[in-house]
Amino acid sequence: MNLSTLTTNYIAKHGVRRFEQGTSSEYYALQAWLLQRGHVLTCASHRYTLKPVGQPGRGKGMTWAGVLDFIDRLRTAEGLEPLRRKA
Repeated sequence: MNLSTLTTNYIAKHGVRRFEQGTSSEYYALQAWLLQRGHVLTCASHRYTLKPVGQPGRGKGMTWAGVLDFIDRLRTAEGLEPLRRKA
């Protein structure tokens, strides 16, 4: 099978995902994206915390997968393509 056939088969099976220009799953890009939506994302020693802007205290601790799940719920609610493809 050549690359063109593989690509065509993959697109037929999974479809094409479309993201708005500038979308990135890089930490600082997502930190800024969340801040625009009223959430503060911080990281220390590969542990992430997330809390609403202005809320006192430490915030909810989570893994990077948890952060991406939270972001995907927000993106889906806004009608945007989630960053992670569903299994």
